Amino acid sequence: MENVKIIYNDKNKKDEDFYEEFINALKSEEKVFNLNDCVIDGSVSIVDIYNKIIKEEENLKNRLIKEKNGDICIDIDIKIDFTNVEFKGHVNFYTGAYSKRTIPGYNYNGKLTFSKPFIFVNCKVVGDFKAMNCKFESEANFSSSIFVRDADFRNSEFHEMVRFNNTVFSEYMKDYDGSSNFKNVDFSGVTFKHLCFFDEAELYGKAEFSGLLFKSENDEVGFKYSNFSHGVSFKKVKFFGEVHFGSYFSNNNSINAIENVSFEESEFHGKTSFYNSEFDAQAYFEKCKFKGETYFQSMVFKNIVSFDKSVFDNHTEFACSFESIISFKETEFNHSVNFISTKFSSSDEKIKSLFSKNFNEEDLNNTAYTNFIGTKFNNASFIYSNFNTGVLFRGVEFKNVDFYGTKFKSVSFEFCICDGDFVFSNEYPNIKTEDMETVFKGDVYIKSCSFNYIVIFDGIRFEKNVEVIGCEFKRKFKLTNSYVIGNITIQSSEFNNILLSDSEFMEYVNFIDLYFEKYAKFSNLTFEKSTKFSETIFKLVEFLDISFKMAVFSEIIFEDIISFKNKNNECNAGILIFNSVSFKNSATFFNIPLSRTSFLLTDTKNATIITNNNDNRTIITNNNDNRTLDDLLLKLVKEDMSEIKENYHKIKKLERELKLIKENKEKIIEIMENNEIKTLTYSIEKVNEEIKKVNEEINELKYSIKNNKEKIKDSIEYDKEVKKLKELENELKEKRKESEKLINRMKPKIKNIINCEDDEAHTLFLEIFIETLLPYLREETVVKEYRDIRMSFENNRTYVEASELFIYEMDLIRESTMPHYEKFRNYMINQDIPIISMCLIMLSIVGLLLGAYPLIIFVLFLTIVITSIILYNARNNILKYLKHSKEILEGIAFDIYKTTSNYGESMAKPLVISLIFVLFAFPILLPNINLEVIIKPIGLSIYNGAPEPLKTTILHYDELLGQTLRAFFQLGIDNNIINSTNSTIQKEQLKTLASYEWAIRVISLILIGSILIAIKRRLERR
Repeated sequence: MENVKIIYNDKNKKDEDFYEEFINALKSEEKVFNLNDCVIDGSVSIVDIYNKIIKEEENLKNRLIKEKNGDICIDIDIKIDFTNVEFKGHVNFYTGAYSKRTIPGYNYNGKLTFSKPFIFVNCKVVGDFKAMNCKFESEANFSSSIFVRDADFRNSEFHEMVRFNNTVFSEYMKDYDGSSNFKNVDFSGVTFKHLCFFDEAELYGKAEFSGLLFKSENDEVGFKYSNFSHGVSFKKVKFFGEVHFGSYFSNNNSINAIENVSFEESEFHGKTSFYNSEFDAQAYFEKCKFKGETYFQSMVFKNIVSFDKSVFDNHTEFACSFESIISFKETEFNHSVNFISTKFSSSDEKIKSLFSKNFNEEDLNNTAYTNFIGTKFNNASFIYSNFNTGVLFRGVEFKNVDFYGTKFKSVSFEFCICDGDFVFSNEYPNIKTEDMETVFKGDVYIKSCSFNYIVIFDGIRFEKNVEVIGCEFKRKFKLTNSYVIGNITIQSSEFNNILLSDSEFMEYVNFIDLYFEKYAKFSNLTFEKSTKFSETIFKLVEFLDISFKMAVFSEIIFEDIISFKNKNNECNAGILIFNSVSFKNSATFFNIPLSRTSFLLTDTKNATIITNNNDNRTIITNNNDNRTLDDLLLKLVKEDMSEIKENYHKIKKLERELKLIKENKEKIIEIMENNEIKTLTYSIEKVNEEIKKVNEEINELKYSIKNNKEKIKDSIEYDKEVKKLKELENELKEKRKESEKLINRMKPKIKNIINCEDDEAHTLFLEIFIETLLPYLREETVVKEYRDIRMSFENNRTYVEASELFIYEMDLIRESTMPHYEKFRNYMINQDIPIISMCLIMLSIVGLLLGAYPLIIFVLFLTIVITSIILYNARNNILKYLKHSKEILEGIAFDIYKTTSNYGESMAKPLVISLIFVLFAFPILLPNINLEVIIKPIGLSIYNGAPEPLKTTILHYDELLGQTLRAFFQLGIDNNIINSTNSTIQKEQLKTLASYEWAIRVISLILIGSILIAIKRRLERR
């Protein structure tokens, strides 16, 4: 056993014996062996250290031998920290020399365990480094270290994170340009149970990672920016977590040094990425299993590469360049695979260098250097790919494949099967990539077509109108991530499954006479103008995060579940109209403001409606409640609809005229396009030239002129049409001005109901209102709408909203069944009668409480005078309303019912009113309202600054309150107490209170009845 010295770079420190310091660390309580900035002179061997311990430290030997998980191992339970250390000799942590015989009584398995962190940072090992069959139970860090010769970690285990970042392996082979038959870097059979990083590592020797196990499913394996100079083997490796290769696999710039890169029979269970990798060497990914997402992006294969018999079970992307032979023989893509902007190319010189025979030009052109033989595709896209070499598809099974923007040199499809979409296109692709965008610059018409498989429009820009009429989509139809500038109309078509998501529609959208056989989803869409669904049948549909300006669902049948969610936090919620819509099963609506939604003639009892009551974006000018749009429009109809109707019809007439002008203009344009004046002139000039050359063709010229006389006449008509066109264009300008005036006239009235952004939106709203809602907008239909929505709220236990809607419903019932009372009520309000009455009552109460009986007499006189004036001025209206006295009395009863308890929906109101009457009005005011005393206020005196009646009332408040409670709860006033009272004033007050017993009982019945009704409502709803 040789001596191993520690020579410190700091000359002030003395040299030390490595083994003694190591053993001292094992015996110390700190359990740390720390070496920094020093040189280790000699070869380090863990076997030598253990032999020294056996001879000199018996107790320490017994402590090192431990049993873990049923195995016996040597446990190094100290933290090892080597930083900036140079080892002049070998470093050997391999304990394989020990066996059962060398450690009697122990079942030693040859494992050396490091139970604490192992730090080996910025170190240099001049000799070989061996750490086979070791177990690193804590963090291990070999970053920025240099292994000059071979490094061997075979069959070791790393339980925590391990880092080999910026580590250099086999530095002595850095400038070697030949093949290596030795395994200079050996990690075969190693198990990594946690994070593992080889980022920016330099492996100059041949690297062996076969049989490796990256066990953790949630951790990452990184080989980013690492360099493999003499080939590497990852055969039969299992990656259970994410793995990232951004590596350079070199061919060492030598023709004779062809080193392979092999991933044969390896398994990738997590996300796998070879982003920004470069393969100069031959690469073999044969018989591999890719369970997670796999990405070969921004990378180059400069040599032969093979994916034969590999299986991809998850999404795979190739966005790379193949510069040599590529083979996908019997490869299975069980999930989607995209070859995005992939280049398949190879130079003739490279091909010739790979084969012993000399190829001629014909062989080079006809040989398929890209082979898909027996390959299986689930969904494949060769988007904007370029095949500069021959490609062979033989015995391939396609489910769905597209070749958008793909270029071929030569291609052969032999014995292939396609069960899905199979598309070729030299136009813009249907899937958006970073370097191109699909754009339809003209109108798009799809008429009377049948699509048997999936139709996808993704990332599309439609700059003009789109029409889909009379089509059948037997599979899924997708319109996603698109932008439609023009109008879109889908009419008389059938859909099996449809998805519209993440798109914007800038103009009008119409879905007319459609049938959705299965599932329809409209998600994250923005409609900037009117959207109409009419005469359509949905089976199962979802509208999620939709932004409408104005949407109309008319004569729609929803046969199964519907989910409708408006976008949150919209600056201006759109208008939603469901007119004559049938929900046969459940329907759910989220973030729907009722003040902008109409459910007219739509049964919503079984629907779940979640309104946006906290919405601050109120668009109703004078209303902050939760009334429906139809209720607000109904008020507009009652106020003044004749002018709006008239204006609307003027606009419709104007639109018809504009349409006629446009049609005439189109006809003129068609005449301009189809006229043959230019053709005629060209013919005549041509014939004249021939006349000059050949006199014999004069007759032919005359014949030609004769036949073209009719065309000359057409040119005269054409001039007339051009003149007419200018006249019509001027008329068009005038009509547009007239339209703007009408819109400006209507704008104030419309703005009271809905806040539209521009004049066009006002016109559009008016058109929808007149055509869709007005024919059915009556009190009865709105009452039914309220009732259905209220029942929906009650069924879904949103009782607060249901209660509010019940009040609106009762208000409408009162307005519809008692129209004369409504007029009478409005007339009284307009005359300020309620305000005047309230002022007179308050003056009377003040006078009564202060004993100012002259004030009370003055108030009575004033009341008679004001009443006489009002009756005289309104004598004609009063006589008219007296004819409907019964209806007016019923209306007053309705108002009392609402005032006292909100139609039985409020318990608080009758309770508060009862307390006011019982505690104040009945025991304090009524005892002092004695007409005889008021008329003859003699003998009243002031005592202590308070009127005698009020003071007596206060002094005997308890007796008055007791009698009030007896009357209020229908027990009757006790006359014995009245007769036994000695105080004259008190007895008069009690008698006065007793005279009003009938009024107290009546008021009590009303208030107690209201409370009981409210309690009954709440119990029923629970």
